[in-house]
Amino acid sequence: RECLKICGKEPFADGVGMMLISDDPAIANNPRVVREMWRAYPRVRVAVVINAREQVSILSDGSVPLEAAARKLQEKEPNHWFYDPRIGAVLNGGHSFSRVPPTHVALGEIVSLLEAAIAKTR
Repeated sequence: RECLKICGKEPFADGVGMMLISDDPAIANNPRVVREMWRAYPRVRVAVVINAREQVSILSDGSVPLEAAARKLQEKEPNHWFYDPRIGAVLNGGHSFSRVPPTHVALGEIVSLLEAAIAKTR
């Protein structure tokens, strides 16, 4: 839980979503941080991780489908977003995609897309 303590945490969607923010790329790109978050906050089903380069990774625990959000983000910024259904993630850069420019989509808009996805599961 040490990694999780270092990150800024901002819940959204009544605590079903959580933004994790860190200026330390080693923390923000560490998959263990999200695993720690799932354990520490069992109600959270969607995580938004923002790294030091302001790239965004969106991860689901599998209970919230991300296809619609991924499609809308890809329409807004082609070649900036990658959807991986195997791991339930929408990625705008990160450890494996470091050359992808940071998104210009406002964080509030990303959260709204995710809140809509979460609402469909309720």
